Amino acid sequence: MRSLWPREHGAYAQLGVPLAAALVLTPSVPGALLATGAACAFFANEPLVVLLGHRGKRAKAELGGRAKVRLAVLATLALIAGGAGLVLAPAVLPVAGLVAVPAVAVLALAVRKQAHSEAGELAVAVALPGAAAPVAMAGGASLAVALLAWAAWAAGFCASVAAVHRVLDKQRALILAAVMMAAAVAAVVHAAPPLYAAVPLLVLAAGIAARPPHPRKLRAVGVAFLVAALAGGTVYGFAQEATWSSSRRASSQAESSVGHAGSPLLGASPSADGTMRAAIASAFAASHAAACASSWRS
Repeated sequence: MRSLWPREHGAYAQLGVPLAAALVLTPSVPGALLATGAACAFFANEPLVVLLGHRGKRAKAELGGRAKVRLAVLATLALIAGGAGLVLAPAVLPVAGLVAVPAVAVLALAVRKQAHSEAGELAVAVALPGAAAPVAMAGGASLAVALLAWAAWAAGFCASVAAVHRVLDKQRALILAAVMMAAAVAAVVHAAPPLYAAVPLLVLAAGIAARPPHPRKLRAVGVAFLVAALAGGTVYGFAQEATWSSSRRASSQAESSVGHAGSPLLGASPSADGTMRAAIASAFAASHAAACASSWRS
C-alpha cells in the first residue's frame, strides 16, 4: 500500500532541524504548540497533493479515501495546536503572519504543479525554516534573533537547492560557488550566533557547485546536507547559549560588584567567544565539504 508520508525527504530537515534548534534553545509550551501545528501542516501536504491529482489518477483512486481522512485530521490538529500557541503567545502574531507569506506562495505553486521546479523548491526552503521563528519568539528569543536565524536557515537551504539544480555551465557554477563561500565567510566575520547555522550548508553547497557529483550520488548529497544542517544547528545552539551565558555572567558580576571592588570576568568575552565558535564552525564545514566532495566524484 502506498504511503501518505511526504516524499520530499530534504523537506524534513528544512523544517525539523530549525524547529528542534528553536525548541532546545528557547523551550516553551506555546512554542511546542506552534511547532506541533507546523509539523501537522507539513504532514498534511502529501494527502493534499494526492487529492489534487498530482500523484496521478491511480494514486488518487487508490488513496483518495485515506487522503481525505488524513488531511482533515492533520488540518484540524494544525489549526488547534497553532491557534492555541498564538493565543498563549500573541506577541508572535506579526512574525507568524510574515512566515505565512512564503507558505502561501508554496501552496499556490503546489496547486499549479510547480512545487518541484527550482523556484518552488526555493520557496519551500524559505517557508519551512520560517516556522521556527515564532517558536523561538514564543520561548523568549528576541525578534532580531528569531529573524536572523530564519534568514540564516533560509540562506543555507536555498544555497543547497541552487547547488543541486545548478546549470552545467562551468563558469556559472564557479561563480555560484564563490558567492556561497563569500556568504559563509560573511556569516563567520559577522559573529552573530544565528548566522552560524548557515555556514556548513553554504560551504557544502559551494563544494557541490564547484565539484558536482554524479547524478547517481544524489542520495549521498541529501545525506550530506542533512549532516550539514544538523552541524549548523548544533554550532548555532552552542554559540547562542554561550553568548547568553556570557551576558548573564556579565550582568551578575555588575550587580554583585556594586559597592565592592570588581574582579575580572573569567572566560572569554562574548565577542571573542563568538569568534572562536564561528572559526570552529567554518573549519568543521570546510573539512566536511571537502571529504564529501572528494568521495562523490566517480
